[in-house]
Amino acid sequence: MRQYDCALSSREQLPAGDAMVVSVPHEAYRCTSLQQMRTKLLPGACVIDVKAVLDRESYEAEGYHFWRL
Repeated sequence: MRQYDCALSSREQLPAGDAMVVSVPHEAYRCTSLQQMRTKLLPGACVIDVKAVLDRESYEAEGYHFWRL
């Protein structure tokens, strides 16, 4: 699929990273477990949850740096 003249990738295609930004409360984020998210986050990664849809305490307990508005 192409949108705004840029190729989109599925979550499965993305490598694990140092940061994740959740800026919209899509159901896909709300329904994804921390265990599933962990596959896309490097140890100590920064998780930015703009809309406060993730469980902050769970991510911090796993050693992630957590920030939200």
